[in-house]
Amino acid sequence: MNRKKIIIMLLVLTMVVIVGKETYAYYFSRTNVSIKADSSNVICDAAIGEVSQAEKGKLGYSEFKVTVKNYDTSDNLSKEPFSYTLTVENNNGNNGVFGYNNNFDSGVSITDTMTNSGKTDRDYIIQVKTSDGLGENVGYKVKLKCTQSN
Repeated sequence: MNRKKIIIMLLVLTMVVIVGKETYAYYFSRTNVSIKADSSNVICDAAIGEVSQAEKGKLGYSEFKVTVKNYDTSDNLSKEPFSYTLTVENNNGNNGVFGYNNNFDSGVSITDTMTNSGKTDRDYIIQVKTSDGLGENVGYKVKLKCTQSN
C-alpha cells in the first residue's frame, strides 16, 4: 500500500512541476515591457560659399567660406548644444595648403562649440594656395564632425 501511495505522490508531484513550468513560461511570454527612451536632436549643418568683397583678404590667395549652423533648411533649431570640429584637407593627392587666420598648413582643423539658445551662423574664411606657389586647381574636402555637449 505504501508503494502505491509513493507512486501516486510522485505522479502528482511530476504533474505539478510540469504545469507550474508551463504556467511560469506563459506568464513571462505574456508580460508586456514598456521602454521609454529620450533621444536628442542635434542639428549641425554646414554650407560652403563664396567670400564677399567686403570679407576678402588682400593677400592674393583664393578663399572660400564655410558656414556652420545649428538649424536646418526648415529653420528647425538643434535641441541640444554641441561641439564640432571643422576639417579642410587635400583631396586625392592634391598639393594645396590651407590657411585660417593666416596660419597655413596642409590641412585646417577648427574646433568650437554652439548652443541651442537661438539660430546661429558661424563663418570661417579658409584661404587656399598651392605648396609650390603655382596657379593650379586644388581639390579639397570639408568635413564637419558634431558631438552633443550634454
